[in-house]
Amino acid sequence: MAEYDTTIRIGTQADLSGGVQTEKQLEQITRKAKELGKASSESAGTASNAFGRLQQATGRLRQALTGFGVAGIFSALIAQIGKVAASFDAAKKRAEEFAKIQKQLAEAKGVQQLASDYERLKDAVSAASAEQSHALDMIDEDVKNRRRLEKAQRDAAKQNELAA
Repeated sequence: MAEYDTTIRIGTQADLSGGVQTEKQLEQITRKAKELGKASSESAGTASNAFGRLQQATGRLRQALTGFGVAGIFSALIAQIGKVAASFDAAKKRAEEFAKIQKQLAEAKGVQQLASDYERLKDAVSAASAEQSHALDMIDEDVKNRRRLEKAQRDAAKQNELAA
């Protein structure tokens, strides 16, 4: 009678391409959010500089007009310019708030995309694990069947020898 040894080697490989792709997308989203924040802060700075120049010009105009004695006529004009300057300040504050909201929205979208990618990656890993488990079960069943066949063949050979 012959004895058989069976050696089974099983290997697994991890597919991390989805995680790498998700990380690259997160880096792109972060970079874009920084660019948007930088652009909005630059526009806010420009508005602030314009407001400062307008205040300086208003102050000089008031000094010049006071020196000529027509301050009464132009005080109403200066008050109106002050209102315009105040509206510039309010517009600057609104622009800063808008930039902050845009930045938050960009970050939220990035996190949402990352969560979605994570869920897809988790589902793919789960499916791969189930397939691998099924393959291992099939290998176990195949080994059991071979052993049963070998035993049946040995028993048949034994019966043939006894019969002879």
